[in-house]
Amino acid sequence: MKNKICWILIVMFLCIVISPIANTTVYADNQDRQALISSAKYALALFVIAKLGGVIFDDDEQSPSSQPSAPQAPSSPSSPYQSRDRQLTGNLAGKVIVIDPGHGGYDPGAVGSAGIKEKDLNLDVALMLYDILQLRTDAKLFLTRSTDKFITLSNRTQLARHKKADVFLSIHHNSDVIGEKHGIETYVHHNASQSTWALADHIQRSLTASLGFVDRGILVGNFQVIRQLTDRNALLLELGYLSNQSEAKLLNKTVTKQKAAQAIYEGIIRYFNTQK
Repeated sequence: MKNKICWILIVMFLCIVISPIANTTVYADNQDRQALISSAKYALALFVIAKLGGVIFDDDEQSPSSQPSAPQAPSSPSSPYQSRDRQLTGNLAGKVIVIDPGHGGYDPGAVGSAGIKEKDLNLDVALMLYDILQLRTDAKLFLTRSTDKFITLSNRTQLARHKKADVFLSIHHNSDVIGEKHGIETYVHHNASQSTWALADHIQRSLTASLGFVDRGILVGNFQVIRQLTDRNALLLELGYLSNQSEAKLLNKTVTKQKAAQAIYEGIIRYFNTQK
């Protein structure tokens, strides 16, 4: 609409100014010349107003460059791990799962820049995971510790072996000296079975999709709690870096802990569903 008005005014300007000039006999005296000049000024003024008066003549017609872009529809999940299914269930009857909150007691583990202690986050996530599994499955569940106390590494693995664990999960949070690293890692011993690697893959993908953290991959580790349980599906999970200030703040939020516990649960379920 605005562009149409501009063009109309341009035509008016040309008609008012050029037409009298083309017929000079009509405007022979000074009075006619003054009228011509006044008309020209008036038309020029209207033309300038039309060019600069976007606000005056503006309506809902906008150029493509000024139109707000329409919101993009969410893309379809490329994998089931990007779709949080909180009702995911599986038959874990007869399965034994041992959950190991790393560190504890006088061993705080990593300490974040805001004084966040790894041992506390490990225990929080472990207890949440225990509750989810207890509510939604019939697996036999055990915790290496349920309070803030120190448990030796040997006692942790002995419990898993004594209970004949099908799955042993040691929950941790990471740290580095510089404080720049961030993301999730899952550690497997190099002597672990193919089934252990499969479990690691399900849990790692579920965690990274749920938390949105960097996927640092499944790595080979020689930690005692997985080295002494190579005949079990034993994993050590590093859920993020407390040495990274921004990631530490997220990890300390209750909602993040809940998402982590839910993601680990879903990884376990998907693993056992594929073993049928």
